[in-house]
Amino acid sequence: MCRFIAFMPQWDFLDFLAGQSARYAGFTLLQSTAFGDFLYDNDSVSGVIATRGDQRLHIRCKVVIGADGRHSQVRARAKLTSQTFGVARDVIWFRLSKQPYDPVSGMGHKGPRQNFIVIDRGDYWQCGLTIPKGEFEAQKAARLEAFIALGGRRLTVWRAASG
Repeated sequence: MCRFIAFMPQWDFLDFLAGQSARYAGFTLLQSTAFGDFLYDNDSVSGVIATRGDQRLHIRCKVVIGADGRHSQVRARAKLTSQTFGVARDVIWFRLSKQPYDPVSGMGHKGPRQNFIVIDRGDYWQCGLTIPKGEFEAQKAARLEAFIALGGRRLTVWRAASG
């Protein structure tokens, strides 16, 4: 089990990966490109068929990595299964409007199993409060009312997300 976690905007992480990968000869990043199927040579996968707008691409490669998310089309087409790991916590995501007196800090922590996440989104804070799994309805009434009362800030709850 890992005792640490890092939070950062997904687009920053993807930009970081693209920048680091671009240092390698032969690396090509195809954005807005969707997986369609595998290419085969003698019953072995030799690449992918993809679409980019109206263009159909045949991309040959030695390794195909299905990094297309939780509901991976690559994994489904390969008939691979995934394993779900039980997570004991949910996250209540919400936003707080920025105030002139806000600190510059972008992360908070209140102790074991009481994490409060703060991500700077420019003109607002994206916030997440971790709670015990399955307790969203009870926590919503008890804790969110306390947040609303903080300094008259407008609070928008996005969703409770299970990991």
